[in-house]
Amino acid sequence: MSRPLLTFFVVSYQQERFIREAVAGAFAQVYSPLEIILSDDASSDRTFEIMREMAGRYHGPHKVVLNRNPKNLGIGAHVNRVVELAAGELLVGSAGDDCSLPERTEKTYQAWEGSLRRATSIFCNYTEMSEDGKLLAVRAGRPPDLSRLQDRVRAWNVAKGCAHAFSRAVFREFGPLSNDVCFEDAAINFRSWAFHPVLHVPESLVHYRVHGSAVSSISANNLDPKIMLAKQRWFLGGRVATFKQYLKDLDSPMLAATDKRTLCEARRLLIEQLRVANYQLEFASADRADRFRLLAHWIGSGISPKRSLIWFLRAAMPRLDEWNLKRMRRGDLPQS
Repeated sequence: MSRPLLTFFVVSYQQERFIREAVAGAFAQVYSPLEIILSDDASSDRTFEIMREMAGRYHGPHKVVLNRNPKNLGIGAHVNRVVELAAGELLVGSAGDDCSLPERTEKTYQAWEGSLRRATSIFCNYTEMSEDGKLLAVRAGRPPDLSRLQDRVRAWNVAKGCAHAFSRAVFREFGPLSNDVCFEDAAINFRSWAFHPVLHVPESLVHYRVHGSAVSSISANNLDPKIMLAKQRWFLGGRVATFKQYLKDLDSPMLAATDKRTLCEARRLLIEQLRVANYQLEFASADRADRFRLLAHWIGSGISPKRSLIWFLRAAMPRLDEWNLKRMRRGDLPQS
């Protein structure tokens, strides 16, 4: 069987400090035949100019496609655009501040081929990297067993998008992501289990950069509290959009053969998660007086005593949110 064309893509926004390493990692991929898509989401800095310069100087074996969105689309819509541009059946993704090892696409292809090309999501391990390029801890990208639909709707960010590759089949069968989805890895992973168990490559094939200007992580103690709280609101808004995407995907023909009782239970769980996420987003955006009003409503809807106490303290002392965010040195923002 001949080796298929695969797509390796780099998506970027305002990442001129790191984009050279990300593009160099794409150009260094040893898999062939390979298409490389360099796509910028209307950055106002020199990110796209650097991409264009590097593409112009590239004389390697891979086909290079250069794209710049005319306006900022956001993560979900940007991924949709890349899928539209891609010619490969399997897409290996990279952010503009990360760097992939040369064998990443090859190892991913081998895992996909081993599944008889049925797998639609494949995650590898990754190594965290500091802002200045120092390698830190190796992290496992292995997602848990989510073969049951109820487990999939309960799970959240089970593996890092920096280590994710996916098949265009998830878009062909489920359609594009909603434009406001910003956790595309969670949304695509949710869909993938409808096809085949998600695969894991137990090797670190990506250097994942941890730095303060990343949208969804905190790597510095001196971040302005307003910036950290804005990131918390961004995170919670992303949860809301992702749960809405899950609900939409439950109506896909791909899940038509699923037991009706199982679908009803999954929908019930998702509606509850969406309700909580909406409340948390409203709470994070409110001032002190409004937080007490929201808390009273929340208690009336049956919140547990333990959670009532936590939210009461956050309502009485909003700076607890700032302290909690400052305490976090890396990783995803808090979920509650």
